[in-house]
Amino acid sequence: MSGASERWKITNMINAPSIVSMFNVAFGTVSILASLSGCPGIASRMILLSFIADSLDGFVARKKRETSEFGKNLDSIADVVSFAVAPAALVISAKMVPPPVVYPLAVALVCCGALRLARFNTMCSEGYTPDDYYLGLPVPWVGTATACLYFLTFDLPSRLWPLVNAGVLTGASALMISTVKFPSFKHPHPTVIALGGISLLALIFSPLVWPGGLREKLEIASSGAIVGLLSYYVIKGVVRCVRR
Repeated sequence: MSGASERWKITNMINAPSIVSMFNVAFGTVSILASLSGCPGIASRMILLSFIADSLDGFVARKKRETSEFGKNLDSIADVVSFAVAPAALVISAKMVPPPVVYPLAVALVCCGALRLARFNTMCSEGYTPDDYYLGLPVPWVGTATACLYFLTFDLPSRLWPLVNAGVLTGASALMISTVKFPSFKHPHPTVIALGGISLLALIFSPLVWPGGLREKLEIASSGAIVGLLSYYVIKGVVRCVRR
């Protein structure tokens, strides 16, 4: 019994990628708390930090060749927190979609994200490796798009944003549980990494820019660039699926 207890000690199961995944969980949790406290700007930036952590844990795992069932499950749990629950809380807190419509959309986002990740883990246990494609829209992309839409919604005021946001949430929820094969993003083009990385950092640190037009322009340009990249990725996957 003592041998089994020693084997299942958390300290013996955690490795470098798992530590990075815990940062993902932490940022996602802070995002939820920020939404509950009426601070949607902080909430959206925490989701973006979660996306960076989620990207890094896979990179660290590949570099150090440290993969495990524990790490895979922890990563999925982190993704539910940061890219499903946190965005749902953000959408409600920031009133990106007016009530009561926002509530079923938020619930659908969380449920479809959980289903997508459960299917992913099941597929991996049966030999699937996400080197060539992802089945269904990756959950981190949905959370990141939601966070970026927050900046566009409030830096570019328009009566159309509630409709756009509702459409994005509905479409993203459906695509997560779909059988559309989206391209694997294990080795992105350097230009994509540069543009996406700079845009993410600009949004995260935009509060350091003196309030005013410059800050708004920075947030609009950065969030627009990320939404554009994500939209291209989604359209590319859907078009490939239709052609087949």
